[in-house]
Amino acid sequence: MINSRLSDAIFYELWVALDGSSAHKIYYSDLPWPIGKLLHLKQVYNVKQLLGMSKDNVERREEEV
Repeated sequence: MINSRLSDAIFYELWVALDGSSAHKIYYSDLPWPIGKLLHLKQVYNVKQLLGMSKDNVERREEEV
């Protein structure tokens, strides 16, 4: 249980909370701008889906994470 909570928190911090700028630099900086931006946005969307975040429960999920 602790391991899953920790991995959720790491995913959240890396992709969502810090505006994803560090993740973008790490994973997509070598790609052309439109491709890197689209892949980054897709990954942010996937992480939000993984964490069960939607427009209705964003604040509650942020507090849990």
